[in-house]
Amino acid sequence: NRALFYERLNHSLKLAKRSYMQVGLFFVDLDKFKFINDTYGHATGDMLLQVVAEKLEEAVRDSDTVCRLGGDEFTIILEGLEDKSTPTVVANRIMASFKEPLMLGEHEVDMKLSIGIAISKTTLTDADELVSQANEAVYAAKENGAAQYRCFTTELHAKNLYRRELLKSIDLAIEKKDLKVFYQPQLSIDSESLLGAKALMRWVSDKYGSVEALDQSKQDTQGRNPICQYIGQVTTRPKFSRIL
Repeated sequence: NRALFYERLNHSLKLAKRSYMQVGLFFVDLDKFKFINDTYGHATGDMLLQVVAEKLEEAVRDSDTVCRLGGDEFTIILEGLEDKSTPTVVANRIMASFKEPLMLGEHEVDMKLSIGIAISKTTLTDADELVSQANEAVYAAKENGAAQYRCFTTELHAKNLYRRELLKSIDLAIEKKDLKVFYQPQLSIDSESLLGAKALMRWVSDKYGSVEALDQSKQDTQGRNPICQYIGQVTTRPKFSRIL
């Protein structure tokens, strides 16, 4: 599938360059597919993938290409685009087709999608670059709450680069133990007595200023958050436990 996808995408880009048109590339990610697959079984998961493929094909033209790259990842190649609004029209059509729950055998499944969209320029013939842009856009859609679509822009790319650099810097600050814990008192409104304190993790950087590190952090592949672990280690030390 992946080889055929790249063959179709390269062919579409070459045609687009000759005809001065554009190519639209969608990366479609199924939100919570793993949960559905684990909860209802692989047979239901396979059925869901088939229904999704059918709905995606119904949303595009016969000349367009729908491809499953693997797992719960689908792509769509929109060929010969003349109207810049076409990709968003198609994305809205796809989203609308998943508004209602799906009946998969005995199970009713609420399926939502995240879509990343990249549109080629007439000078772009590099398939890998377009794939990278669509992939970046779908991750932005998922980070923004999922069940939506995002289009790749230079502003989005710059924001993602900044965030990646910031996260790397925070990881380095954790290793160096440069983060500081500030305690925000929590008082009883009735008695005005101290109930406890909220631990706030701050990183003061010459480049980024004062950063709320926990808001910027991400879980690792095991679902652990390194900053939460760091806070737990610091706040359970005896001298801090007495404050709380």
